[in-house]
Amino acid sequence: NYGLQSYKNIAKEVTDVAAADGKGYGKGTITYEITGNNSLDVTPDANGTIVFKDAKTGTVTVKATKAADECYEACSEEYKLTLKGLEIPTNPYVLSGDAINESGWYTGNVTIAAPEGYEISYSNTITGNAWASSVSYTSEGANDVVIYLREQVSGSITDAIEVKALKIDKTLPSDLKITYSEPSKWVQVLTNILHGIFKEKVKVTLTATDTISGIDKFEYTFKNSNDMVTVNADKLTFEENKATYTFSISPEYRDQIVFSAYDVAGQMESTIATDDKNNEIEVVIDTIAPVIDVEYEFADEGKFSKKNDTIYTRDDVTVKFSIEEANFELSEKPVVTVKAKPVSV
Repeated sequence: NYGLQSYKNIAKEVTDVAAADGKGYGKGTITYEITGNNSLDVTPDANGTIVFKDAKTGTVTVKATKAADECYEACSEEYKLTLKGLEIPTNPYVLSGDAINESGWYTGNVTIAAPEGYEISYSNTITGNAWASSVSYTSEGANDVVIYLREQVSGSITDAIEVKALKIDKTLPSDLKITYSEPSKWVQVLTNILHGIFKEKVKVTLTATDTISGIDKFEYTFKNSNDMVTVNADKLTFEENKATYTFSISPEYRDQIVFSAYDVAGQMESTIATDDKNNEIEVVIDTIAPVIDVEYEFADEGKFSKKNDTIYTRDDVTVKFSIEEANFELSEKPVVTVKAKPVSV
């Protein structure tokens, strides 16, 4: 079997006692050569030893020739030498590694282990090879991997064993974006939150990219809600490795969207909408005008007069504004105290 470093088969003279000299063979030297197709790319030495080369298997014919001398003619004999790979065991390897789901994608390096009684390598070189009980595979993607096994007892090496579509994805989804249709105006209410003010239904577009296993699904929710919406791959629009999903939000609404993208390997990345200055974006869809109610309190009750919707008084007046707003709540009523001041007409 392939894996032997060399092979030696010496041609020996056969004694014939009936010959005149009692030997039946002369003094000619014995030489060795390969005849016909030399698939092993070898040359026997003077002693009939053949040193095998890496990755060469096949069958050759070795011819031994004894040269003629003053008593005997030349003679020769041949034998066939076949070098082949060791028979591959039924279960030639065991895969192990981190995985999040049952998709067949690993999320880290994968260990390829040899079965009991064998060693494994990515190379089938006969000498200088690093054989071990297992090897680690690190490249991302769905790749066909070639390995070789060496039997520990005999040193024989198998032909190439192909691990089909070994799938590794160690990279999270990327380029997550949340975009909105253009608002009526932007309002910076708080230092780190930018409000997009809309007066009608808003179109929201979610996008994410995954270049290895691909996008499997989107999930989105609203920051002030526990409701989670899942969008599976059959509802997404794909352009190469980028997935997109668009939906609408109706009035009355005020909230922020939290968006998560999952790849087929089960890895997840999340984002919340921000502007180019990293301000979080809150969407407000407001179609209801605020209702304002005004109350007056006079320092000296009764000392005022009213004419044509105008109130006249000499006392201080406290004015209380009550504002009912569908999308913005006020913690307390605004209060304004107007100090009385004499006027002359």
